[in-house]
Amino acid sequence: MGLDWNPGNKAAPGCEAEFADLFRRLTDPDGDAADDGDVQRFFAISVSAFETLNAPVVGRDPEADAWARQLRRELGRDESEEEFLAGMAGFAVLPLVAPCDGLPRYTNGSPGGYVEQYSFRAQFL
Repeated sequence: MGLDWNPGNKAAPGCEAEFADLFRRLTDPDGDAADDGDVQRFFAISVSAFETLNAPVVGRDPEADAWARQLRRELGRDESEEEFLAGMAGFAVLPLVAPCDGLPRYTNGSPGGYVEQYSFRAQFL
């Protein structure tokens, strides 16, 4: 079985201390109890890998919408284009990101896969 490293969110600028505290509370089973408000706040002050990579998003970026339209044609979906795009709204399209250090060459990631494309196949280390 391989080992995949899947990067988590990073702290938004200026929120590093609060992010670290929330991360500790949310991941420490023996620590302070975290609640739903803590989870919401954690994501509010987080920057995801998708944002870091500046991935185009379906419903926001024309190139991501074009990618989704092409995907619908390839899949032969019966639903209307509008319905398909509405269902894909918010999907970050990593295949449209230019090659960079944030998208490793050795990955098990793929759209709809069990890990994201930005994960690293760490077993090779």
